[in-house]
Parts: sequence; C-alpha cells; structure tokens
Amino acid sequence: MSGSLILQTAFVVVAVNLRLASGATVIQVRIASPAFALPSAGAGAMAFNEPVLEAASIECNRIYAGLFNFSYVAVTGDREAIHTNEEFTDQSPDLVAEWYYRLPVSPDIVPVIITPGNVDISMIHQITAQVNVLCIATMSYFKSQYNLQPAAPMIGTAFVPLPPVAEVFANLLVLYNWTTVYVITDLSAANVYQFMLSEIRKVQTRLAIRFIARTIDTRITPSFNILLREFTLLSRVLMFFGRAEQTRRLMIDAFNLNLTRGRHVFICDEPYPWPKNFGVVGWYLENSTDNEIARMAFRTLIFVHPNETVDLSSPRALHLAALFRRRTKDLYNITVTAFDQPTRELFSSYASVFMLAEVMNETLSAYGREKVRDGRWLAQQFWNRTFPAAGGLYDIYVDPTGLRRVTLQVSHFSGNDSHQEAFLVQSNLNITDLRTLRNISSSWPGGRWPPPNEPRCGYLNNLCHGAPGFAQNGGLTGVLTLSAVALVVGAAGFWARWHLHDHHLREPWWVLSVDLLLAPAKDVPTRVLSKMLLHNVLESQSAHHSTHTVSNLRP
Repeated sequence: MSGSLILQTAFVVVAVNLRLASGATVIQVRIASPAFALPSAGAGAMAFNEPVLEAASIECNRIYAGLFNFSYVAVTGDREAIHTNEEFTDQSPDLVAEWYYRLPVSPDIVPVIITPGNVDISMIHQITAQVNVLCIATMSYFKSQYNLQPAAPMIGTAFVPLPPVAEVFANLLVLYNWTTVYVITDLSAANVYQFMLSEIRKVQTRLAIRFIARTIDTRITPSFNILLREFTLLSRVLMFFGRAEQTRRLMIDAFNLNLTRGRHVFICDEPYPWPKNFGVVGWYLENSTDNEIARMAFRTLIFVHPNETVDLSSPRALHLAALFRRRTKDLYNITVTAFDQPTRELFSSYASVFMLAEVMNETLSAYGREKVRDGRWLAQQFWNRTFPAAGGLYDIYVDPTGLRRVTLQVSHFSGNDSHQEAFLVQSNLNITDLRTLRNISSSWPGGRWPPPNEPRCGYLNNLCHGAPGFAQNGGLTGVLTLSAVALVVGAAGFWARWHLHDHHLREPWWVLSVDLLLAPAKDVPTRVLSKMLLHNVLESQSAHHSTHTVSNLRP
C-alpha cells in the first residue's frame, strides 16, 4: 500500500470511531456502471472494467468501513439480445433509468453513475441531472452536450479526453502562424482519430485557419502518394490522424516524393503508447529494410502526446493490471493479455472510485448526510482541484469545468539517431500557454524553423520572377503585357510633351500687338487696365489659350 493511502486510512479510522460513537448508520453508495459487455467495444467494455470496479469498491470499503459501503452493478442489459456496441449505446439511457427507479427509497442510499463509455453520454447526463445524481465518465473522449441549468457538468476522468488535445493543436497552429492546413484522417483507425478534426474546429472557430480535409482507408489504399501530391499544391502543413504504423508509412512516402527536406511539416497525434489501438509513434521497425529512410523522414514530423506520468512498471501498477486480467477471466471467461489490456484507461476508472470516496468523506465530515445525497454539490467538489495519488497511483487534476487534464507535449525526432525530444509543453493548469522548451532550428532539416505557412513564391512556385513555375503559370505573359503597356504610355507622354514644347517655340510671342501701344480709354481706370494687361500677357504665353489684346477693351 502506498504512503498516501496509509495516511488517508489513518484519518478515516478516527472519523469512523467518531461516527460509530454517535450511532449513525452506514451510507450505502450504489454505483451503476453502464457499458457494453464484450471486448469488441474497446477499452470501455465491461469485461475490462467490472474487475476494476470490484477491486476499487473492496479497497474503499476497507478504508471507509463504518462510514460508507460501496457496491456496484454492471448495467449491460440483456446480453442475449444486445449484440453490438451500437445497440447498447441506443438502449443505455433506458437501462440507466430502469436501474435508478428500481432502487429502494432510503435516506441512507446514495446512487452514483460511473460509466467507462459506450453510452449516449448526453442522454445519460440529462437523466442524472433531472434526478440530481452524480455522474462520472471515466473513458469518454467527449464532453456531455447537456448543459441545462442548474445541472452540474458531468465529471470526466478519461486519461486524455479530446478537448485538451484539440486545444494543443489549435495553439500550435496559432503559435507558428500556420493558417492553411491539409488534414488526412484514416477511416480504418480508432474513433478517437475520426473525431479529432471536428474537435479542433470547435476550438479554432475564432481563428482564420483553413482546413483542407481528406480521408483515406489504409486497408484499401496503402499508399499516400496521391494525397501527398495534392498536398504540395495547397499547403505546407499536413496533419495526419491515424495509427502509428500508418504515420510511418506516410513519412516514407513523403520522403520518396522529396517532401522531407524541411520545407514541409507533418503533425500527428499519439493519444498514448498502446500497441493494440494506437501503436507507438516511432521510425524504427524491427526487421525492416527501410528504417534509415524512415529515420530521415521522421526529422520533419512533430507529434502531440501526453507527458507520461503513469509508471506501468511499478509494483502496484503491475499487481493491479495482473489482478484485473485474472478477474476478467473469472467473470467473463475471456483471456486478456498485457498487450490487449487498456491499462491506462482501467487505472482511470479505478482512481475515479477513490476520488468519489474522498469527496463523499469530505462532504460528510463538513456538511452532513444531506449534502452527500446532493449530486450537484458532489460534482462541484471535484472542480479545480488535484487528487494526490488517487487510488495509490498518480495525481489527477480536474479543471473548473469538471474535466480531467494532463500535461501535454509536442515532440520531434532529433539528432543523428532521431531520438524523441519534447520542445513544447502545455501544462494541465494553463490551457492557453504552449510554452517553448527549446529551439529546434539546429536539428530541423534545412535549419529553418518553423517552415512558413506559404513559400515566398507561392505553393505553385509561380509568384516570383525567375521561379520555375513562373512562365508556365502565366507570370511571364503578365510581365510582358505590363511592360508593353508601360512603354506605350511612356511614348505617348513623351510625344505630347515634345509637341507642346515645339508649338510653344513656333508662336511669335515676342511680337507685341499695336493695340498695346495705344493709350487707354478714359473710362477705364489705369489701375484696372494694368491688371488686365498683365493678365492677357500671361495668357498669351500659355500654350493652352489664345492671345488676347487690349483692343477688345476699346469702346
């Protein structure tokens, strides 16, 4: 047992003795866990998660004996009638409502929903909000869309939910002013990849970023060449959402098309290293003949991933993982290997029960039994706090919206051996600050980091004098046309200036009219006449007016 659990147990023992002395009854915490039963549902399958709930309930009952009694029920529906995960998702709201309304009515019973996923999250949240029951989703990638007040937000404790990852991608694009992004999504990959672009778009609605979205099914089309050729005509920044081995395939294809010299940047996501669902992002593949090509290509790849804080090799982690596998075999007659086991997700479910117990114990001690039954109140006690060593495993931080956050990093492959190295980090406590750890210009091919959003001569290399695509794309024609127009306009201006100047020289402007020698008439004042003479002399020197004489003024 970890030191934190020992200390926590000591405090609880004191509280239990005080409660027993007062004659108070034990509070029955009834946990319902809706999920599809079989492993075909992925990490959220009840076959994986029931052993987790069982082990966590047993441990919490030991710690909080005399205060709380935790029990659980797996809400899987009729296993003979529900054959797919999709069928269960459709029926999950009805199954949860049926469970709730069959509970005995007692002030000593506190119902709670803890679901690993594979349910209609928003509908489940709506049901629990209406009856004021706390709901915790331990593996859902998404937030509930139900937000009618005064319902408290659903608590999300998934290891890496999508919204924080999407924020890192959006912050990355803003940081480097990448505003035109080519996106490829592999339809054969896990659902988390399918929804990543839509989550990024939710975050960046206030930003002027253009996404050029394309899909591929790598089960049918193993080569990325067609998409990569289109990419070079439209962008310099490519995001790929798919399994790690397909990322490696993409980078090798990019290398063969001469796209990995540093003028293009490739970005991918690694939810975390789990070979079964996501693979492990890396260039090396055992017994492969193209490792050297992959190594060089990966120098232009950056990827977003969690800062790993789970020590899966610790004695406690190894003990729990082995216990869960053993109980899955006992309960479902399904053999689960360490390769198949979604260990990090299972630890999230395990820790969530301990977080619940801690919040309920604090509430009981400070506010009494009535608050323990208040689902909205309990949800708010999760907000904006860190649960140290939850379940004896690791610290978990829940943000002010009820969503768990982990520190996320952006890494690249550096050095002659192309080893993984983080160069940006986004703290779980500050979701808007993507902090730079190091400048990677020295290891980036070509030495220029970051690559510009658009080359100086354009994506088609047709906007500069002398560029290879300049003449082919009409640039030379345009320049010649403009030059010809400028020449004609210049010649016309020169001719007009010469003509006016020649006409001016030909006029006998020095010959005075006889009228100018005549004395002015008496009825015209001399002062006025002198001004009129001056005006007419000046006009006679202008090439734009006829010569006038004072004879026009004579009566």
